[in-house]
Amino acid sequence: MFWLIWHDLLVVLLITVVLSGIYIPIYAIYKTSWTIGVYSFLLDAPTLPDVDYDFVEQSSFVLSSMSDWSYASSIPTTILAAFFAATNDQLTLPIRLLATAENLTKLAYSVTWLLSRACVISLANLQCSQEVYSAFMNLYDFSAFFDLTSVAQYCQMLISLSQSQSSSISSPELTISIH
Repeated sequence: MFWLIWHDLLVVLLITVVLSGIYIPIYAIYKTSWTIGVYSFLLDAPTLPDVDYDFVEQSSFVLSSMSDWSYASSIPTTILAAFFAATNDQLTLPIRLLATAENLTKLAYSVTWLLSRACVISLANLQCSQEVYSAFMNLYDFSAFFDLTSVAQYCQMLISLSQSQSSSISSPELTISIH
């Protein structure tokens, strides 16, 4: 009888615990300060790995360019996604607000990322003054301080939770949010 009454809540709690159990070690690995170097028993300091400097420079340029192009290409899609989420009257108001907020925070982070990189990107050939560069970096630091990517993930999590809860309730007003 207990299982029948609390089945949905227990499933959601189990999924939350499993996902948190996966997230916490991955986050700990991500936040660890990694250094590239090989410690030898004869030297107390790390030695540099045997990698060509030109290769390191080219690969770091490719990786940073991939990030820049990824954020640049996400701007039109997040604008469209925010517009369609806000104007979709088939969704309930909380779902519309959460989806719009998710896409607008992604847009804000992408714009601040690109502004912080605008003076650094070699493809743009922009000459920025120190004040403009400092202003762009302050905007990016502001968005990183408030962790806009996590805000977007929380919005998506709330959308997913509300949809899973509405699917377990057989109410026409709530199940329309699934479609």
